[in-house]
Amino acid sequence: MNKKNFIKILQNPENLTAEELSFLEEINREFPYFQISKAIYLKTLKENDDIKFKKFLRSTAAYSRDRKILFDFINKSQNQNEKVYFNKNEITTVQSEYKIIEEEIIEEKLEQADDQVEQVDDQVEEQPSLESKLDDLEKKLAEANGKIEQLQGQ
Repeated sequence: MNKKNFIKILQNPENLTAEELSFLEEINREFPYFQISKAIYLKTLKENDDIKFKKFLRSTAAYSRDRKILFDFINKSQNQNEKVYFNKNEITTVQSEYKIIEEEIIEEKLEQADDQVEQVDDQVEEQPSLESKLDDLEKKLAEANGKIEQLQGQ
């Protein structure tokens, strides 16, 4: 086994081959504090209803930093690679970054709205007012009535 194969195991820990399982056993013997390989190996034992599961569960739980995460990983079939746990400092940092980004987006949208209002105002100013259009129409109507009278008078 090599690094690429191990990365493949990490990305898809379900349905491991016998070769991959023996590779995980070897890693667990060589690196007893490597929690990830222990957890994947333990999950595979559980899925296969292996008799070694209970014994290995005790040792893996002893080496695990957070048994709740180990429990969730073993008992849930969803993709655990996507599950992320944050500490309070990381959450605070993410929240403050989110607020900054949110404020920037709001400012940008306000600027866009102001630009749109200015464009509409400019268009309204460029168009002649209704009163001036009405005056023009009244003049044209008067001229037309005058021509009609001239034509009738002839």
